[in-house]
Amino acid sequence: TLPDPGAPPTAVIENGRQTLTFTRLTPPSAVIYDIQISEDLLSWRLPNPGEISQEILASDGFTQTVKVTDTKPVGPGAPRYLRLKMTAAP
Repeated sequence: TLPDPGAPPTAVIENGRQTLTFTRLTPPSAVIYDIQISEDLLSWRLPNPGEISQEILASDGFTQTVKVTDTKPVGPGAPRYLRLKMTAAP
């Protein structure tokens, strides 16, 4: 079964960490996929090195299913949110 590139990202807490799984066109493509982080849902930024990990779960040559994991455990303290931003490549 091929992944559905039109499916929305899936957010799950896994092993105490926030994950975001999505399907993208295999790079290079006409779409840029950026993971962004927010602590307040108002301002968003790109992650600093080491804040997230990315794993390609499946690839069929046209699309890839990618799982992004936040390295900060979910728990007490300041919350953190992930989102996927898609923009057209220049």
